[in-house]
Amino acid sequence: MNMQPYIPEGWNYDADKLTMDTINNALNNKEILQGVVSSCDENYNLHINLGNGINGIMPRNEIE
Repeated sequence: MNMQPYIPEGWNYDADKLTMDTINNALNNKEILQGVVSSCDENYNLHINLGNGINGIMPRNEIE
């Protein structure tokens, strides 16, 4: 597992505990958050449900 920068989906499921403070801390510390993809738009950007009514968008160029 040390060879990959990302852990498999579902191994770190704390989406129900996310708040705007935890999201801002993750942004400042460059941490990876996990959420459920709710849709993909016409430009192939992923719309992600982070829990607690918080949604995000992952741009297509950041998707591996």
